[in-house]
Amino acid sequence: MMNDDQEINFDVEELTRLKRLQEYERQGFVFHGSSNGNISILEPRLASDIDKSNAFNNDTAVFAALSPKAAILIACMSFVSIPPEKRKGFWSIDSTDKDNCITARIPSKWKSFVITNHGFVYVLPGESFRGRNESGWQAKSKSAVIPTAKIEVSFEDFERSGGVIEWKEGDE
Repeated sequence: MMNDDQEINFDVEELTRLKRLQEYERQGFVFHGSSNGNISILEPRLASDIDKSNAFNNDTAVFAALSPKAAILIACMSFVSIPPEKRKGFWSIDSTDKDNCITARIPSKWKSFVITNHGFVYVLPGESFRGRNESGWQAKSKSAVIPTAKIEVSFEDFERSGGVIEWKEGDE
C-alpha cells in the first residue's frame, strides 16, 4: 500500500496498456489471464482450481474475469518462478462490488518470485459469458471464444490498476 510521500513513476507504455484495458472494460468486454502468450481460441475446459464446494467452477467452461485487474493477477501468478520446495500454500482473489476493489492474498514467501512475473490478458467479447462466482469477479461461457486482443502485462500492473495485495505469513 502506498503512502502520500511515495512518488509514482509510470512509463507511457504502461499507462497505454492499462488505459486500453480500462476502455475494453467500459465497452463490456471480459478478460482471461494466462502465462501462455500463444492462445488463438479459448475452448471450454475444467477450471484449474476446481473446488468441490464451489458449484461455479466445477464444470466445463471458458472462465473470464469481469475486471482486467483480476485477469492481470491471474496472468502473472505463474508457479514456474517459485521453487518446488516453496510452492506449498495457496493464493486467493476477493472482490467488493461497492468499490470495484480486487484484493489478492498471496503467501509472503512467494513475493520475491512472483513480483517480476509477466503474462497476457486476453480481451474477450462478453456476449456469451453468464453468471458470476461467489466473489463476483468471474463469469463463464459454455462455448469457445476467440480473443479480440492480447495485451502483455506485468505483476506491477495489478497494483497500478488499483488492485490490492495482502502478503500473508505462513502457508495459508
